[in-house]
Amino acid sequence: EPQGSDQCGPWSAQITVGAVQAAAVNASQALEIVAVSAAATDTFAGSVESGTGLLIRNAAGQALAGATATLLEAFDALYEQWRGADYGQSNPQSAGNDGRVAFAPPAGNYRFAVTADGYQPFLSDDLTSTGGLLSGELRLSPQITAAADATVQISESGFEPAVLTVAPGSIVEFVNMELADHTTNGAAWDSGILGSGASYKVQLDAEGVYSYGDALQPIHTGTILVAQTPAVEENQQLFLPIAKR
Repeated sequence: EPQGSDQCGPWSAQITVGAVQAAAVNASQALEIVAVSAAATDTFAGSVESGTGLLIRNAAGQALAGATATLLEAFDALYEQWRGADYGQSNPQSAGNDGRVAFAPPAGNYRFAVTADGYQPFLSDDLTSTGGLLSGELRLSPQITAAADATVQISESGFEPAVLTVAPGSIVEFVNMELADHTTNGAAWDSGILGSGASYKVQLDAEGVYSYGDALQPIHTGTILVAQTPAVEENQQLFLPIAKR
């Protein structure tokens, strides 16, 4: 708060860096903000940091404009919505046309909770901030409203069943049955963190073997075999040889 001012903070300032200047900023660039009031002039030190923020995409890699990202701050084992307004920042934020949001919280541990129309909600793993711009990339899975053809429960002992066989086009639902957080992720999907009672659906169209695991409990793994069940013809006869003594 500038000296002699009777207005309470917090105070904020928007700094615009030109294209030529921005190209010269590799990591950060020191700056000073001069606040002039009727009673005094104050100078505040700061810096401009380069970065791209959080990028939100869909499974095809397309930016999800309009997705809503909420930053959660860790308090011991609990997470609460970060008070961005105390730092002159909006929380939650809507992604721009490039699918990006920008949060620069103080040092600490955070998670992103992301939602978008037509997609399943996503809760990121822990992110550690050193006081700069948080960056990364999250990919959301499409919303599936149809009922599941098979269910895999997640408990303290792992995935149940750990091995599952389904037909092409089947919908598999993962449900966290435990109080602790879990995930289900592999090359074909990523649920993000699933809290107690949370679920995630994936539709498997292509035949093959899908291996997956729990990022929070790496010893727990699972396998889904997607294969077409051979058709059984009606009135099919089976001839067995007769053994004579």
